[in-house]
Amino acid sequence: MAPGVWRRDSLPWPHAAPSRWVSAAGVRWHLQIQGKGPVMLLVHGAGASTHSWRRLFPLLAQDFTVVAVDLPGHGLSSRPAISAGMSLPGMASALDALLESLELRPQVAVGHSAGAAIIVAMCLWGRLSPALVIALNGALLPLPGLRGMFFSPLAKITAASGLLPRLCAWRASDTRAMQRLIAGTGSHLDAEGVALYQKLATHPPHVAATLDMMARWDLSRFVRDLPGLAPRMILPCCHARQPRWRRYCAAPRFITSKAWAISPMRKIRRASCASSGASACATACWRTAEITEITGIRRCCPLA
Repeated sequence: MAPGVWRRDSLPWPHAAPSRWVSAAGVRWHLQIQGKGPVMLLVHGAGASTHSWRRLFPLLAQDFTVVAVDLPGHGLSSRPAISAGMSLPGMASALDALLESLELRPQVAVGHSAGAAIIVAMCLWGRLSPALVIALNGALLPLPGLRGMFFSPLAKITAASGLLPRLCAWRASDTRAMQRLIAGTGSHLDAEGVALYQKLATHPPHVAATLDMMARWDLSRFVRDLPGLAPRMILPCCHARQPRWRRYCAAPRFITSKAWAISPMRKIRRASCASSGASACATACWRTAEITEITGIRRCCPLA
């Protein structure tokens, strides 16, 4: 949602107090910065916003300088004037420009779903060099089979329609329809989480930006470059409908070869089984001490 639509002083949004707007790469970004210590970047997935981190944000801010951003066209950030800015390379470049303008170089980068792909792309293409990357249900591979064949053309058709975002926004005003949509992704959200997603989904510009992002989502170059990922990576992936053993084997071999083994296993379960699907609230139950122990940030990375 464009900054002109919602004012910060009247915004019923999680952690509105540390919100600020910064212009970079043709986007007026909404971001939230709080805490002291090593810089940790939080990037949400498609269709979401900084609200995805609402419970984790204050916990991490006890030990880190936490930077959570709304991606271009999402939440309160404006949409880029150039349509290519909604592609994976475009978002990676724009986010790099934002961090450059803030003079911030994250030492830990956390992404959910498509946000994880953006972070990894920045690392692969020399725009980000954190000590650690954490991908929560990271969307790091193209959709398989027929879904992959038809997804991009269908997304392009829907994104080109000026009527569809309004229709989707109208439909999202039905709370039960919104609950069914979220449940269909495999997510388990409380009433507050559903209400926040509903607020976003009832705003046609946000819906249009999400559709445009999906229409321009091309992982072909990304997948070719992925084996060259340099930073350590943690992949706490799971889905409630998968057998337990599959929850820890969700990534292909060439990704897991770069992933950092985490122990003990019970820590992974606490991190990955709290939630699933499109909700970054998989992290909601974590305590700050558990985060640092799970990622080994203090033990193994020269951050402080």
